Amino acid sequence: MAIVVTTHYMDEAERCDHIALMNQGEIVAQGKVEDIKSRYAPQLKSSRSTLQDIFVHVISQGGVKHGRQKLG
Repeated sequence: MAIVVTTHYMDEAERCDHIALMNQGEIVAQGKVEDIKSRYAPQLKSSRSTLQDIFVHVISQGGVKHGRQKLG
């Protein structure tokens, strides 16, 4: 069983098992919250990076080229 939750609040998203970060209709990062944090936190040079910090970083870098998926 799966439940799909949509939210603009990153603290709500952190409670989910898997997430997809979207920007302008494209998935720019997806996976387990812990995996996304461990992938991008080193790029921010902060061990306490929030999911919000990571989202802003990913979209400012143009998304993840190898993982980008156009929806629709």
